[in-house]
Amino acid sequence: MSTLLAPITEATGELLASAGFEVERTPEQTCCGALSAHEGDSQTATDLMHRNAAAFSDDTSTIVVNSAGCSAHLKLPGNSHDDSEPFARSVMDLSKFLADVDFPLDGPAPDGPVAYQDACHARLAQGIIDPPRQLLRRIPDLKLIELADPELCCGSAGTYNLTHVASGRELGDRKAQEIIDSGAVTVVTANPGCLLQVQASLKRLGASIPVLHLAEVLRAASTRPIEAVPPAKSGS
Repeated sequence: MSTLLAPITEATGELLASAGFEVERTPEQTCCGALSAHEGDSQTATDLMHRNAAAFSDDTSTIVVNSAGCSAHLKLPGNSHDDSEPFARSVMDLSKFLADVDFPLDGPAPDGPVAYQDACHARLAQGIIDPPRQLLRRIPDLKLIELADPELCCGSAGTYNLTHVASGRELGDRKAQEIIDSGAVTVVTANPGCLLQVQASLKRLGASIPVLHLAEVLRAASTRPIEAVPPAKSGS
């Protein structure tokens, strides 16, 4: 999120500030370790967890994460131990954090109908289903539609689309076809792997349907003036 999709992290900081929160960057943070864990490298994943726990100050009340795969990993049972426990308890997915916050979302909506694509790491791993939809429905003129099988994996699944190319592509094409069949003009998701996988799958099927991150859509619709947000340095 801080490299290839850095503009989304910038939009996330601006969105949180527009919602009335003081936003702090933590330059010492590093990769969450999810991809290492997916590959069975538990030692590296644990080391990264402890580095992140040390990077965040004790007075940080909430650590907002804009990647469902990262937030799921950081809150995974078994990761919350030793010095990492307070850190893991502070982690919250962006949509869940903002769902009950009262701030204006009166700006422009993306072209519709809009389909929300659930990341497995949000819907299945964390039970986050309603929060992103609640936020999107607050945007005037946004027509939100549901996909036929919202629990269908897009095939990204961390490193799955790299280690299981054929089956990952098959799942991606199934998800893309489901989006096409829904009549959606725009797709919104909240995980970088899903975003890139769905983009590639739609392109492979010849569909010119933009895929946006939830933070981008909400930031465009947020109308409250904000003060300057510190520039992103690293992390999600």
